[in-house]
Order: sequence, then structure tokens, then C-alpha cells
Amino acid sequence: MAGFIRVVATDFDGTLSTHGRRPEPEVLAARAQVRSAGVTVLLVTGRILSELVEDFPDVDEHVDAIVAENGAVLRHRGEDRPLTAPLDPVLPEALRTAGIPFRQGRVLLATWSEHAVAVLREIRVLGLDAQLVYNRAALMVLPAGVTKGTGVYEALGELGISHHSALGIGDAENDHPLLDVCEIGVAVGNAVPALKRHADVVLDRPAGDGVRDLLDGPLLQGTGRVHSGRWRLVLGTGPDGTPVELPSSQVNLLVCGESGAGKSAVAGLLAERLTALHYSVLLVDPEGDHGGLARLRGVVAVDARDGLPAPDRIVQRCAHRFSSVVLDLSSLSPAETRDYLPHLIAAVHDARRETGLPHWLFLDEAQSLADHSAQLADRALSGDRGCCLVTWQPGSLAPEVLAATDAVVVVPLAGWASAETLHAAAAVSGAPADEIGRRLSRLSPQQVLLAAAPEYGGVVPVTVPQPVSGYVRHRHKYATQQVRTDRRFHFRDGRDRPAGTAGSMRQLCDVLRDCEASVIRHHAEGGDLARWIRGVFRDRVLADQVAEVERAVAAGHLPPDTARDRLVTAVAARYPA
Repeated sequence: MAGFIRVVATDFDGTLSTHGRRPEPEVLAARAQVRSAGVTVLLVTGRILSELVEDFPDVDEHVDAIVAENGAVLRHRGEDRPLTAPLDPVLPEALRTAGIPFRQGRVLLATWSEHAVAVLREIRVLGLDAQLVYNRAALMVLPAGVTKGTGVYEALGELGISHHSALGIGDAENDHPLLDVCEIGVAVGNAVPALKRHADVVLDRPAGDGVRDLLDGPLLQGTGRVHSGRWRLVLGTGPDGTPVELPSSQVNLLVCGESGAGKSAVAGLLAERLTALHYSVLLVDPEGDHGGLARLRGVVAVDARDGLPAPDRIVQRCAHRFSSVVLDLSSLSPAETRDYLPHLIAAVHDARRETGLPHWLFLDEAQSLADHSAQLADRALSGDRGCCLVTWQPGSLAPEVLAATDAVVVVPLAGWASAETLHAAAAVSGAPADEIGRRLSRLSPQQVLLAAAPEYGGVVPVTVPQPVSGYVRHRHKYATQQVRTDRRFHFRDGRDRPAGTAGSMRQLCDVLRDCEASVIRHHAEGGDLARWIRGVFRDRVLADQVAEVERAVAAGHLPPDTARDRLVTAVAARYPA
């Protein structure tokens, strides 16, 4: 069974069971089969636990955990515990006084929807922060904010399973939050119309029969894909200003373009947005470009300079609280990187079989895997998918890689891309390569071209923003390694005399600290430093910061000595030694 779906969370009344009875033996057998394949099974119900056990005495034998009282109580490993404080005891007393019938659990009060107006009146009179939750003819009174979704989220955290690896199944009004929290939401055939409209999958048959069909079907067997309409990866905006989206799971992406075009920045943006949706991402960073992602919540950086962990230790980091990891391999030689990556890919494959994590594997500079790309296609691109390759040489990858790719993001350089990039985009999208070339030539500087399979949007120009995490191209390399001689910056003073040379960011800071004020004023008047940084290092963020300082000096609003400090601070912050 595929590793993508690691947990099935199922409502009870109207979903597993009809008329409150114990589920049919065939339904329990189907659930037992998926459990034997390593999938966790949750029962999620609005019922009070004692009432559930009365109708389903051996329930604990068929599930791994129970979320009861509509998300307010969790049973796991034989222990029942409330997930929130109970309602104020003045409310049940008020309901008794008013003659409203109800049953009381650890947290919730259960009654019938015909009493909704009277219950709400008592809540308002008492000034309580409580909510009414409908389940067909039943009515539950709960603390505000408690839902099946919050209960499942808490249960999954305790079980060590991401909600993006979960499938939720329900039938009634109170199942909306259950479907919302899960990666894939399913409505049985007898579900209320609103839940059917909201679900990613609507089953043909009702209740237990429908659940059994699903558990025996291609989705749980790993031979079918369902993309949620609720979880989407926004690439940018299209020509009409509307979002251009891709599925946020179960797809493979290829980002390609020439060296210096900005493809790694686009990949960083995608990784950034996936982590914001709480997907677990492992980004392999051979050039040290993506360290800024570690400033985001849930993202940790691992730098090979501090010792290269074994591949299984890296994927364990992803499994711990569903973290994302940026693995900086820039201190390794190309040969060391090539030797290490196949073992890492194998570890990711094994981890996904076991835990479903990481959800996404990003491989920058993927051409380094040319000799192993058939293994890459078999291990990282097949089955569950969730792989993004970044390369300026897509032609170096095995044909199996393109065959398993769902969308290509082409990042042009001055409206141009190589023939092998055009071929890759054409192979995946089905559009002619010459048409893709013409579309590229018409793009604006902030646009890329999405070339996807028709079901994922086809060929669309997309305006993409800069990553908020502060992507810096070749951060470690440019900090200390010098660019070639003809691309270095030669400082001059106001009399056009030589005043130093910089070929790296560290050298730039050293010259700026020591040079005379006339040197800073001379280059500020021509905007020379900003132009050099933009042209040689392609760092638009730093170039804009430097240009602002240079304009202030040229206009006489900023003394050169103050400008010197600001320039050194800006450069050192972007390229720490």
C-alpha cells in the first residue's frame, strides 16, 4: 500500500454505521485490511463514549484511537482524556430548570435540534462562550471552537502523523471540520448535500458500503490520485490577475532555466509556500542558496559544514513534529554530493513507506544526479510523487523523469530558454516546443511560464513574487570565492585613480571599510556598485538596497562615511562569512 495516506479518520453514525448499530462485518474487515497494511484508523464521532461502547462493545479492537464528543475527548492506548475544559456547570443546571432534555458527557451536552432555540436562549442569558453543533436531528452543545477537526488534529499530533497524510470520511453537518483538516475529504453517498459539495470525493454508495468501496479501491491501494480543492500550491498570478495554482501534493514538478535566470528563487518560493501550508519539505541545497528558509516556522537548517548526518537521520528530522529541513551541501565537493544523494533518495523512499514523510523532496542542481536519474524516477518520482527538481540541464535526466513529471516551470533568461528546456516543457504539457518558445519571448521580467499537463492548467504565463524568506543565490560561494577577473569590481577615487578591487562579497566589505570618502561618492554618482551586484551576482534585493544608499549619497542627503556603514551592513547581512 502506498505511503501517502497514513490515516483514515471515519465518522460513525451514518458513515460506518446505520441506525446506530455495530458496523457490518464486511466494513470491519476492510478496515482491518488497511490497518494490517500500516494505515492508522481513527473513529471520529459526536457520541459520548459510554453510549458508543454500548452499541459497539468491541470498538477498541477495530481502531487505533477514538475522537469522541465531536472533538472534545480522545481515547488512545486505553486512556480517555478531555481535549478541552468542560462547559460551565451552570448550563446543565439551567437546562434542567427549563425542562430541556439532554445527556451529559465529559465535555458536551447532547440533545435534539428541536430544542436549539431554547438552548441558545439559556446560553445567551448566562453569557457563556458555547456553540451549537448540528448532526442531522441531533444537537450538541460544546465549548466554542471545539470541532471534529480540532480533535483529529490533536489526535494526529499524538500519533505522530501529519494531517496532510490523512483521509477523512463523513456524512453530516458536523463533519465539515473533519474533512477540512484532512488532506482528502470524502462524503458517503448518503451525506447531506452541503458536505457532498465540499468533499474531494463523493462515494456512490451510502454509509458502510461506500466506505468499504473506498478502502478496497485505488486511492488506498496507491494506484489512484485525488487532488484536494482545499489544499493548493499558488505559483503566482495569471494574466488576468487570478491565482495560478497547482495541487499541493501527489504531483512532480520540474523547474528549469539557464544559469542565473532565477530558477532556484522560484523553487524557494514553492518550498516556502508548502511549508506555510504545513507540508513537510526536505530541500537539498548544493549551492547554499536557501538558508533563509530556516527563518520560517517549522523549518530547520542542517549544514554539512557541521558534519554530514547519515541520510536516515535527515529524514528523521522531517518526521519529528512534521518539520521541514534545508540540507546545505555547499561545503561538499561535486563528487561527494553525487555519492551522497542516491543514499539520501533511498532513505526518503523508505521513510515515505513508513511515515509518509517528507511530503515533498526538493533537489536543486538536479543535473548532478544525471547518472542516478533512473533511480530517482523509480524512488522519488513514482508512487506518491511530491518531488521538485531544479536544473539548467533537463536533458541530462533520464526519460523516465519527464514521464513522471506533471508540470514544468520555465524560468527564462531575457525571454529565452535552451532547446532541451523547451523539449522538456513540450514533453510534459503536450504543446509544441516552438509555441512554448514564442510564449517565453513575450514574458515580462517578473514572469515565468507554467507548462503543465492539461489537467493541471496547460501553458500559462505566471507573475511570481520574490520569496519572503530572503533567497540569496550562491550565498556561501559569493561570500568568499572570487568571481573571474573580468567580472570583478575596480574601485576608483574622484581623480580616477585605482582604489582597490573586489571579487567577492567579503572583499567588497574590506575595500568599503578602508577606502576614502571620495571613492564612495564617485561610485555613488554613477550607481556603479548596485549595477555590478545586479549584473554579476544577480541579487536584486541587495542591488536595490545599495542603489537606495547610492542615490542618497549622490543627492547629498547622506554623508559617505554613513553610507559606508550602511553598505557594509547590508552586504554582510546577505552574505555572512
